[in-house]
Formats: sequence, structure tokens, C-alpha cells
Amino acid sequence: AQQQIKAAGGVKGFCAKHDWRVRFVEDRGAGKVVLSSVEDALVGLVTERGGEMEGSQVSVLYAMHPQARQVIKAAGGLASFCMLHSGRVRLLGGGASGKTRIQVVQGE
Repeated sequence: AQQQIKAAGGVKGFCAKHDWRVRFVEDRGAGKVVLSSVEDALVGLVTERGGEMEGSQVSVLYAMHPQARQVIKAAGGLASFCMLHSGRVRLLGGGASGKTRIQVVQGE
């Protein structure tokens, strides 16, 4: 991780490059790194996978973002979470494949 941070030009640069995972927050001291919102993390993960991914791959989000499972469950599950954030992500029904997919909403 230290090599990646150094290659990005430091902690601020690393956070800027991975802004959907972490953010750098200025404070009166040296600043701090905080996790991005679950919504931003989901949108970033799906975008990183070409704008669409299988719903089962949300486990990757759970592994990267410790609060994601709890936040999505509190929203009523993945479908409800996507509906709450329908301006950014949508959940697509299984169709012929029978698999649920998550898609980033493009400007419509």
C-alpha cells in the first residue's frame, strides 16, 4: 500500500484517485482519510466494472466497505437501496439469464 500511496503523490493524491472508496478530509491537523458513502462506493464499483455488474458481486462491496451490508440491509435490501438512489444506480431483473444486475444510471 505504501508504494501505491507514494506513486499517487501521497495520501491526498491516493484518495483523489480512489475517491469512490476513500476521501481525504482536511482538518486543523494533518487531515484524515474516511470511507466514501456506500452509495458512492457502489456506483464506483459498478463503474469500474464497465457500468454494469451482477448483483451477486455486491459481496465485493461488502468486503471493501465494512458498513455497506448494514446500510443496504437497513434500506430494505439491495433492490430498495437501488430504488432510494435511482438517480445513480438501478437494479435490473434477471431476464433470460435469470441473474439480477446492477447498472449505473447514465444521464437520461
